[in-house]
Amino acid sequence: MNPQQFIEDLKELNLSLDLKQGNLALRGYTNNLSQDELRSILDKNKDVLTSIKEHKEDLKTYLSTVSGHKLRRKQSKNVVSVYPLSPLQQGMLFHSLYQGDHPSGAYINQFSCDFWDLNVECFRKSWDYLLDAHTILRTAFHHEEFDLPLQAVYKKVSIPFEEIDISKLTESAQKAWIQAFLEQDRIRGFKMDQPPLMRITVLRLNEQKHRLIWTNHHILSDGWSTPIMMTRVLECYKALVENKVVKQYPVDKYEDYIRYIESRNKEKQEFFWSKYLSSIEGPTLLPFIRDSIDRNKGGANVKQVDFRLDPDASAKLHTFATQHRITINTIVQAVWAYLLSRYTGQSTITYGVIVSGRPPELSNSEDRVGLYINTIPLCTSIDRDQSLFDWLKELQKTHAQSREFQFTALSSIQKWVNIQGDFFDTILTFENYPVGDELVNDQSQVGGDVTVDERTNYLLELTISFSRTLHVNFLFNDNLLQEEYVHMINGHYQHLLNQIIDNPDIKVKDLCLLPPKELEKVTVQFNNNIVPFPEDRTCLNHFQEKARQNPDAVAVVCQGEQLTYKELDDRSNQIAHHLIEKGIKHDMPVVICMDRSNNMLIGIWSILKAGGAYLPIDPDLPMERVHRLVKDCNSKVLLTSQKRFKTLSELSKIDFVLVDDKSGAFDQYPTSPVNVVVGKQHLAYIIYTSGSTGIPKGVMIDHQGLLNHLYGMVDTLDIDRQSRLLQNAKF
Repeated sequence: MNPQQFIEDLKELNLSLDLKQGNLALRGYTNNLSQDELRSILDKNKDVLTSIKEHKEDLKTYLSTVSGHKLRRKQSKNVVSVYPLSPLQQGMLFHSLYQGDHPSGAYINQFSCDFWDLNVECFRKSWDYLLDAHTILRTAFHHEEFDLPLQAVYKKVSIPFEEIDISKLTESAQKAWIQAFLEQDRIRGFKMDQPPLMRITVLRLNEQKHRLIWTNHHILSDGWSTPIMMTRVLECYKALVENKVVKQYPVDKYEDYIRYIESRNKEKQEFFWSKYLSSIEGPTLLPFIRDSIDRNKGGANVKQVDFRLDPDASAKLHTFATQHRITINTIVQAVWAYLLSRYTGQSTITYGVIVSGRPPELSNSEDRVGLYINTIPLCTSIDRDQSLFDWLKELQKTHAQSREFQFTALSSIQKWVNIQGDFFDTILTFENYPVGDELVNDQSQVGGDVTVDERTNYLLELTISFSRTLHVNFLFNDNLLQEEYVHMINGHYQHLLNQIIDNPDIKVKDLCLLPPKELEKVTVQFNNNIVPFPEDRTCLNHFQEKARQNPDAVAVVCQGEQLTYKELDDRSNQIAHHLIEKGIKHDMPVVICMDRSNNMLIGIWSILKAGGAYLPIDPDLPMERVHRLVKDCNSKVLLTSQKRFKTLSELSKIDFVLVDDKSGAFDQYPTSPVNVVVGKQHLAYIIYTSGSTGIPKGVMIDHQGLLNHLYGMVDTLDIDRQSRLLQNAKF
């Protein structure tokens, strides 16, 4: 399809296609059309809407480019090119704008290193040469003027360059000053529509030594680009100092990459990602934090915890990977996938991985500067009966397939699989480019102490590299995720990795999450609280004995009304007979959805006596969630009150029992115990998780577990006949 020709053809029909707030809008070209007039034209030209639907993304891209031409005309003296953003640029721009007047420093990168005998003026000119050679470094980002954000390349841009003399400070004072400056410089951020989105600060430490602080927005470049830029700056600097001709490179146009990803087939991308993620259960979110809308919005207070495998273990890891044709990247991805599965309880998990995004079809793709990386979801299912080796091979194969579609925007993927809100809150980056001191090839010009500080918006980021040893670094938002949890995660990761290295033939189910000391703490120290209890009995046996021994004793009080043990026993027996008549048997889930009251307790005991497992649902929950829980547990009977029946009556395929029925319907049933034997192995109740880390899951508790808990509470709280317990939960 030729979008330009299509737009021209629409004009012949007196139609115009515009882009409004990211959506396509069809209207009259020369005058406003009524709905009837517009419908009449479309009825006669049915292919118009079909073409718009089939080529929606191409039309959006074309119309945004037309908007870019308007910007170029508006600022024609300096703007040389305008085009859309890459997928990851879109996300970074969103998070930068989201922070508004309270920047957190997310996606602000800082590179620092020392220089000996620096010629500051030659150094400044070297950076201007760098900007001339790479269009992305002369780029600004415009979002307010257009329906879709655009990036504009400017013809001539000078980099902000500042020299500050702190040589009179002591060494310790210099360190404190530099640290404070780095934090302030990060928070300062950038105005996205004012190029360049980078600046240079040179600190004079003494007569011979300077320190470079290079601050830039991540939206301009990725980690692979950093050594390319530093190499070219130093090459240029050396030539200028030696009064030689500076080597000229062909202009590196980031627009080439944008045009490449625009040419990718959108329908194939949607088909692949929809199929690849078809088994997901919902978002994969760490459970160690409170629910927060800022979970993935970045934070100024970023900390790190890391570990490095010793040389022997690293060598064994490399040997295992080589012998089995498994990449080290696949192994470290599998370890994190396993941990997420155990932390969240999900058998299928998803997290973000960073892919290089440098297409070989682009000439000199390895030498280009720009943001070529992208974040895509890694999805895998953990089958406990599968061998570790088979799982690794499968993971490597499916991830390799997903990289064929690595240029897709994460927002589009999330829309296709209907995930709202945060998709995941952890990402993994396997760094296969130089880091640290290796970033600078010519060490003769650099005084060392190379540091790179990069921050994303995610709650937790794993950055992993392998040179002579494996290095795993956990970067986390300390405002939301406590450091003690990250140390725990760090220990779990090391322990699992060592198991894989030492036992490559192990099955997934034989992997042990906890290191020996933590395992001993959980299984021995935490369990050193044995309270004897009769294992051949249930809470029903105890209740019936109490009712026989003290029938007139008060069992429950609520809002001024009380029930004796005999009244509670008799009424729950009658309703239990009724439930059995409705087909309730051992282990069958029975929903109880009513307000806290004496009748609620009658309902719970009647379900237990009939042999069922009660499933409490808060009556104040949204009906959508109530529907989901009732459907998931496949309950056939629901106990409620007359007050709540009207709201719940829209539920289908379920029998309602009104516990507070006053018509005398239950009086026909005997008050004698039902003829049902409930054992310790039978289910007592089912409780659903909150669902904060995905879809709520039902946890099944048997009578032995319930009685064990009750005896534990009697012992812990020192409960006796005179005690009164306040119910502080819904059920």
